[in-house]
Amino acid sequence: MIVEALSGPAGALALGFVIGMAHALEADHLAAVGTMLRGKDGEECIIQPPSDIPFSVIVDKGEPAVLEFGKPFKIVAVPVVDGDQVGIDPETFRVVGVAGETYMQHLYAPFDEIEVDVKGGKSFTMTQAPPEAVAGNWHAAYFPVSGTSPMPKSGEASLRLSVKKHPWFGKLESDWISTDD
Repeated sequence: MIVEALSGPAGALALGFVIGMAHALEADHLAAVGTMLRGKDGEECIIQPPSDIPFSVIVDKGEPAVLEFGKPFKIVAVPVVDGDQVGIDPETFRVVGVAGETYMQHLYAPFDEIEVDVKGGKSFTMTQAPPEAVAGNWHAAYFPVSGTSPMPKSGEASLRLSVKKHPWFGKLESDWISTDD
């Protein structure tokens, strides 16, 4: 069901929300997810409501309902330590909106370069998976490939991810994330 279609300088954006009804007659719950569609090229991503807070809207017949989500966006991810190297677990990479909703599996609007700053260490770049990695493994198309950096001499690392400009989300940045968290 299309909730609302918006258009502006960035192009058309349609937000649709679907109630997961597979086996609805046998299920004891329903899952709400959204799909964001943008442009004519089939660009899309999945929007998932936050898992730690109730995400529901009561709509009275004939009354409009407002869902407040979207800007400001930020990046979240989980750092990993492997021996003397520090990196990012690529499958934890998400864009998060103001309500805590996550935007994932960015089809046709991938994150080509994600800069990762390491306090006290050497920065590195996460990139899009090359076509040969995606062939036969569609899962690889949805997540960036992580680089690594030597662990700072302190034995602890704090990392911050940034994207200069994404076609949907604009400039993005994460908070400083620590390997100790």
